[in-house]
Amino acid sequence: MRESAFGTERSIQEEVELLRSAERGLRNQGIEQAEIGVVLGSGLKDVARDLEDTIEIPLHCIQEFPKVRVRVQGGLLVQGRLGKTLVHCLTGRV
Repeated sequence: MRESAFGTERSIQEEVELLRSAERGLRNQGIEQAEIGVVLGSGLKDVARDLEDTIEIPLHCIQEFPKVRVRVQGGLLVQGRLGKTLVHCLTGRV
């Protein structure tokens, strides 16, 4: 057992199962595997607006994802295309 980033003790196998469950949930919402992932910090959340064909998922809707502490920061997983490249952007601070 080890303490996770979320403050609870879980085995590695339990952590893997949580990740797989979260992945299934995201796939059910249309999220695909991206070629690039970007974490957008303060002042950069608008970069995600330049993506085309976007899907936005609030971070609080992703199983086991830490809660966003600063609402102004965004708090979204945004999937979209930049040209032909599928990109994921995380907006917000946790």
